[in-house]
Amino acid sequence: MAETRRQIFDLSSIRIPESFSERRGLPRGVEVADEAQLPRYDDTTLIYDCFYSPDRKKIIAYLPKMLNFAPLLRRAVFRVDDRRATPRISRARLFDCLTFPAATASQRLEIQLGDTTLSLPFQTEISELFAGQNCLYSMQKDQDLAWIRDWAAFHVQEQGATAVLLCDNASTRYRSSDVFNTLQTVSGLQSVAVVQVPFSWGPTKGIAKRHGRTKFLQTAMMNAMRDRFLRKARAVLNCDIDELFLRKGPASCFDQAAGPIGFVAMNGEWRFAAATDLPVRHVDHWMISQDPPPCAPKYCAAPAHGLGRLTWGIHGLERVSRRLLPVSRAFQMIHCRNVSNSWKLDRTNSNETGLIADDALRQKLQTVFTA
Repeated sequence: MAETRRQIFDLSSIRIPESFSERRGLPRGVEVADEAQLPRYDDTTLIYDCFYSPDRKKIIAYLPKMLNFAPLLRRAVFRVDDRRATPRISRARLFDCLTFPAATASQRLEIQLGDTTLSLPFQTEISELFAGQNCLYSMQKDQDLAWIRDWAAFHVQEQGATAVLLCDNASTRYRSSDVFNTLQTVSGLQSVAVVQVPFSWGPTKGIAKRHGRTKFLQTAMMNAMRDRFLRKARAVLNCDIDELFLRKGPASCFDQAAGPIGFVAMNGEWRFAAATDLPVRHVDHWMISQDPPPCAPKYCAAPAHGLGRLTWGIHGLERVSRRLLPVSRAFQMIHCRNVSNSWKLDRTNSNETGLIADDALRQKLQTVFTA
């Protein structure tokens, strides 16, 4: 086997200076109902990431929704390596994009805001790192390293994953290098990258109605990482650390996503951990609730063609009704309820009664995890 290609990456980002009075502000229609959640809202980041694409001859910057920053940026003077440049602006539901033409290799973006000039060195797209790969993608914070390893190893065995791109969202329990070293122990991975993402996830509970519009990071990063790292991948499985995708036939979800449609959605089901005296792992999740909570679908997409070229969302494609997306019965997504540090809500079994065993799943998990 060829030597695995592995790296740790930073983002090229910039915030509004503290001396400026302007702040992003909340989206229209969102009002504060829980003051404790406000510090989790990103009111100051201008650009999440910026990079140069040599073969597309352009510089691409991904931003949280500009909102109140939009007038400020419209008045700004932009320069690429001292050459004045005018950006093309594109808008998605939870993020915005600035694109600058750049016929030659470039290294720095300058943003002149009145008397203040912000300088942003940026990096170059490296999509060759994942070219042709079956890639797992996720963003995580402080999940157990054993869970991260189990998650990657399972999908190598069960779905034929050959690569992992993992965004580490400001973990405090360990360093990004520890995540990197954990993935290095997974046999079968040909390419691995860990991207350090030092931004707020957003409010974890409702500020008020429509609070989902205040959480920019997850969707923006998914699309930025596709553009900077994954656009030449064979297919990408959007898969959180607590999710396992099982196949019921010979084809993998990567195989199906790589087909003409370029996309496959897979429905999810919650599973709960059986009682154990040991730390809970994915393999313990073969119990079913008689009244399970709803579980949203996830998907695998081919970045280069078909539906996979559209804007990615968390559970589907942006501005495309889930009812219109192809859902495959050839796969089953298991959402492991107790593979969680309960950062968002209580994910213990304390409120679950009447759990029953799924013996077929128990055997399947034990077979894959002991392979």
